[in-house]
Amino acid sequence: MRGRPRKPTALKLIEGNPGKRKIEPDPDAGPVGDAPADLEGIALDKWHEMTRLWRLVATAADRDQLAEYCRLEARRVEAEEMVRLHGSVGQTAGGSPTRSAWLIVLDKCREDMRKIAVEFGGTPASRTRVKAAPEAPATKFGALIGVA
Repeated sequence: MRGRPRKPTALKLIEGNPGKRKIEPDPDAGPVGDAPADLEGIALDKWHEMTRLWRLVATAADRDQLAEYCRLEARRVEAEEMVRLHGSVGQTAGGSPTRSAWLIVLDKCREDMRKIAVEFGGTPASRTRVKAAPEAPATKFGALIGVA
């Protein structure tokens, strides 16, 4: 697909609709639901954290992406620990210095997590495009005086 990737409906709703184009309903919109059964430990903790942080953006359709983000976090933590224990420089079979395999895993996890976070508005740059929609005032009088 060419051009800019489509913006998820949830992000459109949060940002508002300055172009006043019709917003198509998201057929898979709904709560993310419970964590997948295979998430445990660090990944499960990350699931609970991210479903709370991204509750306005993530839907049931995003469940797999969110679970993958959490698995990557668990793998990243493991790779950080291994780099700390064994260092960031390894050796080839010939004895030449090379990047540690754990450092390569760590870098790949960070890169993949960043890509997923961008989709959810989870990076500083992508978050600047996300604005919460203003709440409707509770009463007509509240609308007049500017109180929600």
